[in-house]
Amino acid sequence: MFQKRKIGLLLSLIILLTVFMSGFAGVYAAEEPVQIVIAHTNDMHGRVDEGDYDGMGMAKIGALVNELRAEYDNVLLFDAGDAFHGQPIATIFEGSSIVEIMNLIGYDLMVPGNHDFNYGLPFLERCLKDCAFPVVNANVVRGSLGETAEADELAFPDHAILERDYITRGGEVRRLRVGVIGFCPPQIMGWDAQLLTGHVDARDVVEAAR
Repeated sequence: MFQKRKIGLLLSLIILLTVFMSGFAGVYAAEEPVQIVIAHTNDMHGRVDEGDYDGMGMAKIGALVNELRAEYDNVLLFDAGDAFHGQPIATIFEGSSIVEIMNLIGYDLMVPGNHDFNYGLPFLERCLKDCAFPVVNANVVRGSLGETAEADELAFPDHAILERDYITRGGEVRRLRVGVIGFCPPQIMGWDAQLLTGHVDARDVVEAAR
């Protein structure tokens, strides 16, 4: 049995979702429900190795994710940002080392966090070019903000649809689509103004979400 108390700071959230009748997902009331486990990491800051005060490390994260996948049929793994900043193994290799590990663990999606912009957009784009999973953000735009959110030229796809086969509680295979949208704190424009001003801008999260 997976012990949720082991998760700690990095693997910090498990949500059990039961998907019932939804025309979008193609699930009907007479059919068996689908249980989806969503786990996420955040603020890994390039911590590959476990430390006394630096979190559990990516090897342990991978082991815990494998435990989840062994216990549950349908597991989605997301990262909520700040993966590439903080440790030399991340910055020296411009994040490619961390992306390689995340690919091996089998992440399903990532949303960049504020620290992922610390070295500017080109650095982040180089980090993400080899991701085997979608990266989404709905409020960081190239250049300056448009007159409306609809007019923004987004730096990343604003959402992703994860379409795949899921196992129902009755053991049947059902094709479902799970939609994910992500945002970054607009305060990055102040925190990293020297590298970001004139290159990107960030819209208010609520305004972008609408």
